[in-house]
Amino acid sequence: MGMDIIPGYWCIHGGAGDSASSVKSRLQNNKSYITGGFMWLYDDMRNLSGSNDTASYAEAINSVNPDK
Repeated sequence: MGMDIIPGYWCIHGGAGDSASSVKSRLQNNKSYITGGFMWLYDDMRNLSGSNDTASYAEAINSVNPDK
């Protein structure tokens, strides 16, 4: 239909959601037909640290940006 596909993911929260590495893997596997992504819900994400901190989720999303 000629529309961009921009999937959204939910960060880890209460034992559910996607890790930053999972988001990156899923985005990379679908890179040929998506144009980016977004995370839901920042309030949950800002409470995470280490390999699932906000910067890690941003890097995962930026990994499918053709300009990066």
